[in-house]
Amino acid sequence: MGVQGPKGLMEVRDDNTFLDLTIQQIEHLNKTHNCDVPLVLMNSSLTEEDTQRSLQRYSHCSVKIHTFLQSRYPLVRKDTMLPLLPPAGWALSGHGDVYASLCRSGLAELFTEQGKEILFISNMDNLGASVDLHILNQLLQEESSASGGRCDFLMEVTDRTRADVRGGTLIELDGKLQLLEIAQVPKEHTDEFMSVSEFKIFNTNNLWVSLECVRRLVREHAVHMEIIASSQGTVIIISNHGSSIAIPSGSVLENKVVSGNLCVLDH
Repeated sequence: MGVQGPKGLMEVRDDNTFLDLTIQQIEHLNKTHNCDVPLVLMNSSLTEEDTQRSLQRYSHCSVKIHTFLQSRYPLVRKDTMLPLLPPAGWALSGHGDVYASLCRSGLAELFTEQGKEILFISNMDNLGASVDLHILNQLLQEESSASGGRCDFLMEVTDRTRADVRGGTLIELDGKLQLLEIAQVPKEHTDEFMSVSEFKIFNTNNLWVSLECVRRLVREHAVHMEIIASSQGTVIIISNHGSSIAIPSGSVLENKVVSGNLCVLDH
């Protein structure tokens, strides 16, 4: 987006930043439904200092705000996958690291102790992302159904438009749906990837995830990061069941991935 520092601190409207508007959304949610949903921010080593400084403004805010750091790794050579010598800096782990880093921070355990069961994950700069109670009820109904088929991961998707052609899309690989990023596509197939008639689904990166499932997979070392040879970071792969729900088109930026047996539901 061409912004220096955390995108959440970028002014959007009437001197409000993405962070301001997100906190206002959560305040409204908590007040309307008499609940206590917290805001959890994943920072990197590049955004941590600025974010912590900005959060001082919210010391008396009714919304509980937590932060944790994503991982970083030494830069590696594309051909050998060995660290560059001499060391040439750090590569941030990408959005897919949210699961492991959340558990490592101790917040996943804390939220479990507080009785929380489901994580809603979205990008700070996606103001269209909101806690949709229809989706939440769908998850809870599946958990309490006679079949006992709990949905551990749900991805909100939308129709892909020409404005979204560089964003992630879903493909079927070995009988499973998986997110495909443009950074994974060979240059000679880029035009094909950007075709909205060939790839019709766009991942909004609004994700609903079972907290219990995340903790179990991280504890079992079953969360594996796939390295993408680009500046885009990494993609996470989780082999478990999930669902995708179609939502109306909107502007959403950036995405990282979970793969598994996904079922497309009408919304």
